[in-house]
Amino acid sequence: MKRARFVAPAREEFLGDVACHEQVQPGQGVRFAAAVEEATARPLAFPFKSSTAIPTIRRVIIKNFPFSIVY
Repeated sequence: MKRARFVAPAREEFLGDVACHEQVQPGQGVRFAAAVEEATARPLAFPFKSSTAIPTIRRVIIKNFPFSIVY
């Protein structure tokens, strides 16, 4: 199965967000990480299905969190 790769600044932001969510409520960081994992699987399976921000950039919204992944 393919896995998404994040550029270094995005990976650092992701890990910081996981830690922040975990501090706010124990277990929420794990749920956030799982939601990101699920959200990254969608464009890998269907790369042209996500909404377009501009013609060459797409984004997928992370369920239950106010974040999106841009690719």
